[in-house]
Amino acid sequence: MLLSFNSGSSLVNQIKSMKKTYLFLLAALLFSGVVFAQKTDSLKLKHIQDSLNDIKAHETEYYTPVPPIVTPGNNFSDPPSDAVILFDGKNLNQWVDARDTTNRATWTV
Repeated sequence: MLLSFNSGSSLVNQIKSMKKTYLFLLAALLFSGVVFAQKTDSLKLKHIQDSLNDIKAHETEYYTPVPPIVTPGNNFSDPPSDAVILFDGKNLNQWVDARDTTNRATWTV
């Protein structure tokens, strides 16, 4: 059966209309999924907040081992009390040779 040009253009319009309808339904479905996902996340967050309202900080935090107190240097250029000084500009006592770690570094200071 042969279709005339007019009936063909009507078929094309129907296909375009169906495509628009399907795209609209797909967009609505995706949007509703996003909305419901956010709603369940907010409900979970509310449940967590409600369960944490009765908990005190000292009941859940453990302060052991207690770290040592570090005091700063007297001047801006002085190191803190727990610093290991590798190079003080005077000698290489804390350094070893890269090829033989039993020997001290032999660089010229």
